Formats: sequence, C-alpha cells, structure tokens
Amino acid sequence: PPKPNSQTYCLVATTIANSLKQNSELALQLFQEAMDQGVTADGRFLNALLRCFGDDINGALAAWKGGIGAAAAKFEPKPNDNKQQIINRGANLLAAYNGLMHVCGRAIRPDVALRLAYAMQKTAGIEPTETTLNCYFAGKRLAL
Repeated sequence: PPKPNSQTYCLVATTIANSLKQNSELALQLFQEAMDQGVTADGRFLNALLRCFGDDINGALAAWKGGIGAAAAKFEPKPNDNKQQIINRGANLLAAYNGLMHVCGRAIRPDVALRLAYAMQKTAGIEPTETTLNCYFAGKRLAL
C-alpha cells in the first residue's frame, strides 16, 4: 500500500476537527505519528490539526510551542529555493497560524488572537490577512 502523506494526515485531522469535540490528545498523537513517519508538516495539515483542539486555546498554544510551530517553520522555503517557492514564503506558517486563530475564536479569546497577530509579525515576519481574521470569526461562530 502507498505510504501516507501530508494530505492523508490532513484529511484525518479535518475529520477529527469536524466532530466538534475537543480531541487535542488524538491530534497530538496524529502529529507525532506523522513526524515519526517523516511526513512533511504542510500548513494545511497543521491547520486542521490545531482545529482539533476545539476551544482549548491553552492546549493549542502548548502544542504550538511543543513542536507544531517549529514543524511549520521548518517547511518554509529557504532563500536558495526556486523563485515560485520564495513568492509563497510564509504561506505554510500562515496556514498554521490561521488554525490557531480558529481556536481563539472557538474559545472567544480576542485578546489571545491579538497577541498571535503581533507574534506573527514579530517572530515570523508574516502579515495577518483577511483570511486570518475570517478564521477567528469562523471559530467564534461555532462557539455561539
């Protein structure tokens, strides 16, 4: 059988996240399994993984600091990569940060979302986008 890839893990994480139950432990197990299998930490996969935390923003932030954030940054293109990859620089991290914004919305924590927006710019050099804001609002709609 073919080896699972980032898209395979993304589909599993999305299914878990759409259950609308907090599944942070399962998400962490899935992340660890993917890393053990050498799967690339694609931003879409990490976004879906972070959404599994439901409204547990503290757990999601701990997971980010515990390895998810580093995995997202590791997948970013380097200056010696091809031109198209350089144009997309930051897209992987942005997708992962958008997952954190969704969790902020679920937790109804605009204060944490604002701190994340500042951290995106200060530590990663990434501008929050309209999509970033919409991820927060989408999470908030689920909470209400």
